[in-house]
Amino acid sequence: MKAALDFKKTKLLVRKNDDFFYHYFKAFIVQNPNVDICVSSSDDYFPNLASAFSKKGVFDIHTLKTSMPAVRQETYLFTIFLDWELSEYANYIKNSDVRFYKKIDEYNYFLQHIKPIKK
Repeated sequence: MKAALDFKKTKLLVRKNDDFFYHYFKAFIVQNPNVDICVSSSDDYFPNLASAFSKKGVFDIHTLKTSMPAVRQETYLFTIFLDWELSEYANYIKNSDVRFYKKIDEYNYFLQHIKPIKK
């Protein structure tokens, strides 16, 4: 109910996060043309943005609670968690390959560089 009572503040918060990630993600794609890039978040905006850039935006965030992703080629995985989700994904976040990037209001941005498992 609080969001409905303070619509302008909520709208500003969403725009600030969307704008930051849009520009950062676009630049990251240009700087890393030969790798897979995936985005995972409980907020559909972020995976949908990845899809709009022809990147993988459907990585199931809930699997991160129990297992680390396995890939076939070099991949960067962006994960965006809200403050209240951090404890739920603590085991994933503690992984040495997962790097905290930025926090804007209640959004926490992480980046993981995943190398393929050689068989």
